[in-house]
Amino acid sequence: MACLKKVKLVNAVTTLNSAIVNKAEEFDLSIVEKNINSISTLLSNETTEGTTGSTNNQGIFKGQSGIMILWGASQTTTFSYSSSGKLYYLDVTFRTKFKESPIVMTSPRFTGGIPENVGTLTTSTTKTRLGCNASTSGLWIEWLAIGIWK
Repeated sequence: MACLKKVKLVNAVTTLNSAIVNKAEEFDLSIVEKNINSISTLLSNETTEGTTGSTNNQGIFKGQSGIMILWGASQTTTFSYSSSGKLYYLDVTFRTKFKESPIVMTSPRFTGGIPENVGTLTTSTTKTRLGCNASTSGLWIEWLAIGIWK
């Protein structure tokens, strides 16, 4: 009985192997290669670069769909003071131009633990002006710009 089961198993494996070989011969490998190359091209067109941590250095994500996200952080000790507006500000030039003015969001990062009032004063396709009410060591303004590049 065990011998009969072994013969049936060998026959099943042989049949399955033949079916796989026949299908492989029918299948055009150039189609697979073309699809892999197409996916590879799409992925290589997506660009993501991080920041190095230096002042005003910017990270970037550029999607094939046209979305672009830039981000960075600026230490407030590099900001200028406006006596008429009674605030500190910094113009950040985007490393890549947006097609239209992006949405820019800001957030304070303060090692002293007390968040300061921060925000975006103006934004264009090439730069944004950050503003805050303090300039002190340890206070950084983190920003994120989201828009389209094409």
